[in-house]
Amino acid sequence: MTDQNIETQDRPITDLAKSLYELSARTTPAADADLILAAAKHVEGSIPASELHVPEYDLAYLGGNCPVQAEGTIKEKAFYFRARGDRWSLSIGADPIGAPEWTHVEICGAAFEAGWMDEDEAQEYLERALALYAAGRPGAQLPPVG
Repeated sequence: MTDQNIETQDRPITDLAKSLYELSARTTPAADADLILAAAKHVEGSIPASELHVPEYDLAYLGGNCPVQAEGTIKEKAFYFRARGDRWSLSIGADPIGAPEWTHVEICGAAFEAGWMDEDEAQEYLERALALYAAGRPGAQLPPVG
């Protein structure tokens, strides 16, 4: 599949999704690369960027490396953000670590890059996922690492 053929809802997907696909094609088995592309299309096509509205949320903590972590609340539910390896995730619910009600996962760089993102980048990813959650969109899932 070439970049020119990758489209979401009759529009080209963003450079981020293209980068995800290119990275996945180099670093994962073909079946996993297809799942990652499907997740990228889901994220990019699920809500137009112009309609992403960051909801009100309380951030209790954001920081660290390997993993970068954040904790807080949105709409009276706890959330847990974690970035490590090549991906980041946001889980939301009464027990966001043990039994999340909503989870969103994305690839972020190669190998161990996600665990070294700075706090501004982490907050951008966190807020994008919180906007998807607040809009009632389902989270994206990726195959487990391994």
